[in-house]
Amino acid sequence: MKLRLNWVITGAILAGLLLFSLGLFLAQDNIIRFAMNPRMPYDTYTPPPAPDYERPSSWLLYPQNVEEAPAAVFYVHSTTYRSAEEWNAPLLDKKSGSLLSRISVPNEAGPFRDLKAVFAPRYRQATLSAFFTLKYQGRAARLTAYEDVSRAFGVFLGSVPEDKPIVLVGYGQGGLHVQGLLMDYFQNNELLRRRLVVAYIIDSATPVDLFDGPLANTPICQNATDIRCVVSWSSYTEKFSDEMRRLRDRSLVFAGKRRFSESKGRPLLCVNPLDWSQEEEAKSMTAHLGAASATGLHYEDEPAIIKNIVTARCENGVAIVNQTAKRYLRRPRYFGKKWAPLTYNLFYEDIRQNAQDRLGAWQAVWSEEERHAPPILQIEDIEDAPIKKVPG
Repeated sequence: MKLRLNWVITGAILAGLLLFSLGLFLAQDNIIRFAMNPRMPYDTYTPPPAPDYERPSSWLLYPQNVEEAPAAVFYVHSTTYRSAEEWNAPLLDKKSGSLLSRISVPNEAGPFRDLKAVFAPRYRQATLSAFFTLKYQGRAARLTAYEDVSRAFGVFLGSVPEDKPIVLVGYGQGGLHVQGLLMDYFQNNELLRRRLVVAYIIDSATPVDLFDGPLANTPICQNATDIRCVVSWSSYTEKFSDEMRRLRDRSLVFAGKRRFSESKGRPLLCVNPLDWSQEEEAKSMTAHLGAASATGLHYEDEPAIIKNIVTARCENGVAIVNQTAKRYLRRPRYFGKKWAPLTYNLFYEDIRQNAQDRLGAWQAVWSEEERHAPPILQIEDIEDAPIKKVPG
């Protein structure tokens, strides 16, 4: 009798542990989000010191010999910072910095290496938790990050020749900040707008209606060689339906004048990176030029390219991709790892080739425009404006 009672007690304990473990597993996303949510209200929060973009330490990448480069690229990295203490990342946070140098820069900026002059600012990025809320704290953290990016862009403009073509690139949080740059710098500046080759906004929500409002002077790219336009997509496999819903319904986007608006109920832009159209028809693996995992490589190193392994179709503003046979090219799903920086780029070679194609198209148009430029009717004195360099 006593032995039977012990077995009953043991069985009850094991069943309880099993139910408890199952509950933890099912609630893991909520638990992780709660654990990394800063407790301090933004009203009483003092952000880390702002970067000084005249200092080399404030840049991840700052090229030399910009005059000789075919184009100048301004790249804004994705989120690599999570903390329950800070709403915005200290500029030289070691863990975040390691993720930037090992993962983000090689995989995100790597496809633009052939354009030579890639500028990448460090900035007080909003912590990951800021992107799980639509409330004031999340908005304020985003705006602090954007103010840094905007100031860095001003230094960038002063560091490149005034006729140099520009490519904008933003991944994740960086894509949001590229939206802001397009609104603040390009809409009412005709020369700057003409210099724009393309803006890539990747893994960040971009409502289509922005192009009838604050992005009216920067249209959507309609094909692989359109210029002075915007390309945007966010890609997931079918199993990440919860993340797709969050992207569609719980994103904040710039609405102009440093204000934000919500994405819910607004169709999102999806340009398929396999053919650079907005068609919903799935594109086969034969159109895929190549994925790469550049993680751990030096920025200048060439990663191995694996082609014809990805299909993609646009559905409700999201690029739905297949799960590849290569495990290192899959997004982790559990224990918060799905929010970590991606250790690969499924469209690495597609992006690289497209950037070169669009630059070639831009050069042809710019040359024709310069050849037919209207005559100067009067002479004006112009003050010297030397190219501004960040000290070495």
